[in-house]
Amino acid sequence: MVYFIIWLLFFIQPIFINRWMYSTADLLNENFSIWTFIGESLRNGHFPIYDPYYLGNSFLGVAWTAVFYPLTLPFAYLGSFLSLDNRMYLLELTSLFHIFIASLTMDYLLKTLKLSKWARIFGSITFTYTSIVTGK
Repeated sequence: MVYFIIWLLFFIQPIFINRWMYSTADLLNENFSIWTFIGESLRNGHFPIYDPYYLGNSFLGVAWTAVFYPLTLPFAYLGSFLSLDNRMYLLELTSLFHIFIASLTMDYLLKTLKLSKWARIFGSITFTYTSIVTGK
């Protein structure tokens, strides 16, 4: 419950009420173009195997494209039918959902390790709001 309140107050409320975006350089420059390429490829009926914009390198073979991340394929495909502004909005909401899932799963892990409630809260918040998770 604590994670949901933190997530709701600090992340979701500014986006839905103020239509404020967390657009960082990585989200705009890298992830948005990756999602656009994946979504357009899927919309055109083929899987993005190689990257025609970067010397024909493998698109599936590099980890930073996150093609097989469970949220990438459905949301990138859905985003290909939206305008550019709404596509960016969807990408940000998906990134925030990723942060929320990270806090819940870390809490579950710490619960299976039989740690106290406060250790679980501190551990989940510490893990969730590091640059590794939030930089996705």
